[in-house]
Formats: sequence, C-alpha cells, structure tokens
Amino acid sequence: MADAVEIELAHLGKRYKRWIFKDVDLVLHPSKRYGVIGRNGVGKSTLLRLISGYTSPTAGKVTFTQSGIPIDAQQAALLVGYTAPYINLIDELTVYEMLKFHTSFKKVYPDMVNLDVLLQKVKLSSHRDFLVGDLSSGLMQRLKVGLTILTMTPVILLDEPTSYLDLPGKKWYYDLLEEYSSNRLIVVASNDPEDVSECNEMIDMIQFAKTGTTGLS
Repeated sequence: MADAVEIELAHLGKRYKRWIFKDVDLVLHPSKRYGVIGRNGVGKSTLLRLISGYTSPTAGKVTFTQSGIPIDAQQAALLVGYTAPYINLIDELTVYEMLKFHTSFKKVYPDMVNLDVLLQKVKLSSHRDFLVGDLSSGLMQRLKVGLTILTMTPVILLDEPTSYLDLPGKKWYYDLLEEYSSNRLIVVASNDPEDVSECNEMIDMIQFAKTGTTGLS
C-alpha cells in the first residue's frame, strides 16, 4: 500500500447551468471514513467526481498530499480507487479477462494475485466465462465494487456502492469493505443510511448547497 494520502478541497465549486455547490472547504484525513449525504441533486456524486479527477471544478481546487508533499493530478489518479453507477467496464471481455486486464496495470492485495482467488472473493467464479456486458446489474455492481476495494490504493471513493445489490450482496460488500479498510481514506456517497453507518464523519451536501459553509458533522 502506498503512503497515506490527505486531500484538501479549497473553495471548491461546480456549476452546470446553475451552481450545484460552491465554496467547499474540507480536509479529508488518511485512515478515516467519510459519508457524503443529502437529498438527490445537491451534489453527492459531483463531489466524488471532482475528488477523483473524473470532472474538473468550476471554481477552487483539489490538492492531494502524500507524506506532507503535494502531488500532481496524474500521480493522484494512481492513488484513487473509484466506482460509480456511471463508470463502465469493458463489455466485450469475459469476467476472467476483465480481472486479468485490471490486474495488469493495477496492484491488488497480495492474497488476490491469483485470479481464481479474486474471482471467488467477488463471488463470480460461476460467471468466469460470461461477457461483462451480459452480467445482470447486481453482478456488474459486485464486479465493479469488488475491484475497487481489492485494488491497493490509499484512497477509495464509492458512489452508491450498494445500488443493484440484493441483501446477500449488501452483506458481502459491507464485510469486504470492513476487511480491506485499514489505513485507507474512504469516501462513501449514498442515500442509504446503512452505507454510511460506519463512517467517522458526515459531509452534508445540503448545507454546502445552501450556504457554502462547512458540511462536516
């Protein structure tokens, strides 16, 4: 695992046709778990997009610091695992080929290097030769979330991680996250209270959207 990472959001804002939020000032500390909450439309997913670099801010900036040293966006991208409903995998690959491709450029935990073990961990051994594009929504979500958690990054961003998962799938996710959460900065955006129940702090986007003041609680 790479050295711990701290993330600072300074005067951060995003506007499309209107401001979603603005003047967000937060410091996200290593080895803590943050829950991003608030009604639909207040910018939960947008905040994760900005932190990940998936989207550029309209105002302000996101700064990654590792061992006290600021790092550039290209380096920061290698330190973040990110999954969201709008992020797609490669439909034309089989599940096994997808795992092989993923592990060819991203480092998974040592006990997951064997792809058959990794298949078992994401509970997709019986779907090894299925095309990714043929998976159900729930199985696709399990694959995406599993790869994000099992990749050795000091930061993981999870946007609606239990969407499409049934009850056994949710239990699998909660257990997996707990098993591999040590020494990682974790940010979870969700409308499901259970998804954020283990978070150390909450980021209330309703407060940001309305006032632009701190939303930490």
